[in-house]
Amino acid sequence: EEGNLLLSGGELLLVEAPTRAISADLRDSFSLAIPVEEQLPPAKVRLSFLDPFRPGLAVLGLLLTVVFAAFDLAPLDAVAFLVALSSILLGTLSGPDLYRSVNGPVLLTVAASFGFGAAIYNTGLATCLASGVLFVAEDYGKAAIMAALVGLALVLGVFVSNNTVVILLAPLIQDICKRRDMDLKMAMLGVIYAANLSFATPFSYQTNMMVMPHGKYVFIDYMKFGLPMMIICGIVALVGVFIVWG
Repeated sequence: EEGNLLLSGGELLLVEAPTRAISADLRDSFSLAIPVEEQLPPAKVRLSFLDPFRPGLAVLGLLLTVVFAAFDLAPLDAVAFLVALSSILLGTLSGPDLYRSVNGPVLLTVAASFGFGAAIYNTGLATCLASGVLFVAEDYGKAAIMAALVGLALVLGVFVSNNTVVILLAPLIQDICKRRDMDLKMAMLGVIYAANLSFATPFSYQTNMMVMPHGKYVFIDYMKFGLPMMIICGIVALVGVFIVWG
């Protein structure tokens, strides 16, 4: 009859309601009751008089952040922090939601990868490796030199940022282009393209780490799919710069 729902054996009932609204008697009426954690309250349930205004408050906070940053009225990080704190106080955002949005573990991992890359750069290990490879490839012509540059950019890009790779290789490229009468633009563009092919590991680039927990990826997934992509795109970059500027 109207207002009643008849369930048969084996059927499931999904109830959208705040956890506190599910009484013990209601739980006992079912053989198994499992709450779905970490979900927002139902859209039709009003928990506070501010509920209708929270979407507008969120948009207002975003607009204020953009305006303050665009007109350089205040430091962006300070404005973003104040907007986030205001969102918590107004109930637009909860503390756990804020932590998940910031994704603390990912940020710490990214920061650690920057430190590892800086160590490789500051100790001279990357420069030594690049100089050695280019010294060997120099005797085999322009094609070998370009292949070595692209390969170096691909390998170094796994450990250090793409900007660091270009800064590291730029002096070596200028020197070898002068001695071998190579087009500097061709060599630099090849390295720039290759340095941005950071797919092989989670910490190769910040966004790789950001999507890792949400996509439930593991380290080997990046190797299986990212490494072939790096090789294919590296070959395309190498051939492309040769065709256009070679």
